[in-house]
Amino acid sequence: MKVWTYVITVDDGGAPNFEPPETTLTVCKPGIRKGAERGEFVLAFNGKPLNPREPHSVRWAGVVSDIIPLKDYWNDWRL
Repeated sequence: MKVWTYVITVDDGGAPNFEPPETTLTVCKPGIRKGAERGEFVLAFNGKPLNPREPHSVRWAGVVSDIIPLKDYWNDWRL
């Protein structure tokens, strides 16, 4: 299993999007969006601005369950 990792330095609610029912990476991390495949793991860490006391703590983690082309994202019935 491939594991994708990145550091979140700003969290304004848009990237990643945690709104139910799905967590999405639509507007962030183009390398992950282009390369990640179903079943792969994504692990996001806090950057220092988000957690100065523990800047490398885990912010969120998940497994890629689906890939939606950007052109279809805003019209997807699940979101």
